[in-house]
Amino acid sequence: MEKEKRDYRKELNAIQIEKEEVQSRYAGLRRELEDRNEELVYRLEKESRELDDPNINREGELVRIYEERLSVFRKHKYEQEEYYDVLEQQERGTLQKLSDKERDIKVEMNKDNENKN
Repeated sequence: MEKEKRDYRKELNAIQIEKEEVQSRYAGLRRELEDRNEELVYRLEKESRELDDPNINREGELVRIYEERLSVFRKHKYEQEEYYDVLEQQERGTLQKLSDKERDIKVEMNKDNENKN
């Protein structure tokens, strides 16, 4: 019984489509994070200006609240940057797996072509 002929082009095309989908999905997530980051930067600058404003009430409790809010925004910004790094690592890992799969298919395709000759 003859082995069913494998459609390497179809497999490679499917991997290419999957790579594009991964890149698109991660690009969307990055855009969303960048938008959030812009908002955080704006809020950080606003909180810093308010804290530095000589006209604000310098009552101890109010200053503590301003500093606490500023600290919260800084923490969120840091966490967001960490998450951004994690997303990049995940994307690279996923794309590397797809590239490895693509390479393996090409190796198999070359072996099949050599066996035919």
